[in-house]
Amino acid sequence: MTSAAPDTRRPSAPWRDAAWLVFSSSTQAGVAFASNLVLVRFIAPEGFGRFALALASLSLVYAFCSLRPGQLAIREHAAIGGERRVLLWSACLQESLMLAIGAAVVLAASGAAAFDWALWFAVALGHFTSQARGFMERAGHFRALSLTEGGAHLVAHGAAVAAAFLGAGLWALALREVLLAAIQLGALHALGGLPRERPRLLGWRETRDLARSARDLWSDGVLECLHARLVVLAAGWIGGVRGAGLFFQAQRLAQVPHQFLQPIAGRLAFTWFARAANDGEVLARRRRLLLVLALPLLVATIGALLGAGELVPLVLGDDWSEAAPLLASLAGVAGGMSLLALVNMELLARSRFRGLLAMRVAQYAGLLLAPALLLVAPHLGLEALGLALGAGLALGVVVGLRAR
Repeated sequence: MTSAAPDTRRPSAPWRDAAWLVFSSSTQAGVAFASNLVLVRFIAPEGFGRFALALASLSLVYAFCSLRPGQLAIREHAAIGGERRVLLWSACLQESLMLAIGAAVVLAASGAAAFDWALWFAVALGHFTSQARGFMERAGHFRALSLTEGGAHLVAHGAAVAAAFLGAGLWALALREVLLAAIQLGALHALGGLPRERPRLLGWRETRDLARSARDLWSDGVLECLHARLVVLAAGWIGGVRGAGLFFQAQRLAQVPHQFLQPIAGRLAFTWFARAANDGEVLARRRRLLLVLALPLLVATIGALLGAGELVPLVLGDDWSEAAPLLASLAGVAGGMSLLALVNMELLARSRFRGLLAMRVAQYAGLLLAPALLLVAPHLGLEALGLALGAGLALGVVVGLRAR
């Protein structure tokens, strides 16, 4: 076995890292937004509904079975070298292969169509890429990651638009997902971001120890994915396939602010909190990040609430005008997603398992508002689900901030 390279993390330059990540996320959000303007002209709401349902089902398999070795690598307090690095890299490869096989068995048993198999390939490749990326994030190579991720989105979304013009229809979405994963993985390899240690088969005890270390990461991933799946199913139950497609697009618009801010509230915050020396430093970093996020999230909330009627027809076209009231109902999502992500990263970085569970339970509890609203005002339809999502985010943030 080749010797492992030492962990050579450079001194932190948080605001420079933040600048690169914001630049990349802005590029990605802008490209995705522009391409979506075209795709909604070629793909009906039913098509987006099917895409959302298929993607949620596949993601559920990975959420339940992944040990998150990439996030474990980021969270390691000691330098990663020698056997520990080999262990995490082997776990990354081994679980990616096993989960791809498991998801394939599920698809085969359900009689999946060719479109579903294309998404299977994209999700399998994307999972491996996201876990392998953790080794570069730990080393602080945010500039290289930002440039490659921005470039991957530009190529993948451009290809999806071209495919839509050529009549690919729903397949344009599958092409986009495959290219996103493949290009990013190729870039990681070209940059030397993939560990060079020779992997080995993990034993039962090693897998068990990793599972214990990843207990909070696994639980959070499962609960987050189940929540997303539940929302998609609820949208389909309330509004049918067309309603799920309309809600998917409204939710996508509501999540645009988080697309811009996620690098700070998510990826960078996790690294900052994990590297904090004590609780006082964690709280200081939380206050600083909340101040950075406050103004843009307030603007996002007001914009979704008051501007949905003009924004949706302008962005998506008149055929999607039914999504306007849904976007207004999702104003809490526009303003709350980044806040929940920030609190979530703090709890994960500090291994606050009970606080994490309490936060997710509160988020789920907010969904109970939907059936209550439908009983009182059934005419709300999918708007009740949008209001419930915002309530769940608010409850989750409050409970998460109070967690100890």
